[in-house]
Amino acid sequence: MNRLLPLLLCWVCVSIDTLQAQRLTDHLDQKWSSYIGLTTFRTNFKLYNNWIIIGSNGDHVNDPMYMDENAGVKIVDLKSGEIVKTLEEGEFWDTDVNGIEVVGDKLYFGNDNEEFFCYNLKSLTEEWSVRTSGDIECAPALSDINGDSIKELIIATEAGEISALNAKDGKYLWTNRVPGFEGYASSNTNIVAFKIFTTFRTAGTHFYTTPLMDDVNNDGIKDAIISSGDHFTYCVNGKTGALIWTVEGGEYTHEIIKYNGNYLVQTNENIFNNEEADQYSSWDFDYVRVLDKTGRK
Repeated sequence: MNRLLPLLLCWVCVSIDTLQAQRLTDHLDQKWSSYIGLTTFRTNFKLYNNWIIIGSNGDHVNDPMYMDENAGVKIVDLKSGEIVKTLEEGEFWDTDVNGIEVVGDKLYFGNDNEEFFCYNLKSLTEEWSVRTSGDIECAPALSDINGDSIKELIIATEAGEISALNAKDGKYLWTNRVPGFEGYASSNTNIVAFKIFTTFRTAGTHFYTTPLMDDVNNDGIKDAIISSGDHFTYCVNGKTGALIWTVEGGEYTHEIIKYNGNYLVQTNENIFNNEEADQYSSWDFDYVRVLDKTGRK
């Protein structure tokens, strides 16, 4: 993935080298430090029993050019800092992992290799995996979309596809693609053709953040609200995957939150006209747009 936004080094008891660690921990009672690799603003971590679980982009940004064995999901012992195991560690292609989710004894995550996984945390073994239409750059959302009291997984790809998956077996329940979809119809294609396409294509520029789930159409089922790199925010029916509304505005969205019945959409964009843009071409600004349940500003 060659469009990572500014990389961060995640300091959850983590350091890159001894000198940097010393500067950051001069006033802390540091117990241990452990190198986990590069992370992004989309990286989160979860606690499970005595473990910290966190995704890693490894040592390189564009992993197909390397055998980046440090990418994947790190299981870190909370007391000692020891790396217990790396799940889906990098070999070939781009196995970087950003956001993760833990529900009970199940770990869910996608990667930059167009894959999404469910792991059993008791045994640290894979329970199922599915191919996706593009890189997964964020953690999945969780929502019961069929009224069975079991939360399904809502995932979004960099290629511009948002989908609902059955959490038990990974089966696709519905899929919605933006008009400028840049991916591959992954669920029913030959694996060789799929990997050739996804390896040599230009990475997508669409979904980078976890969808916000809220009941927009008042049918008792939460719907998915997510913004795309195509300058649009989309609202998708949680039950069917059909588009409810779309509204233009903003470029890359960092977060959408609900507040007083409205949606606050934090977007990054250049606000200058063409003449001013030449002078301030590298200036981008964060804005918060307020949308109501109909998508009106």
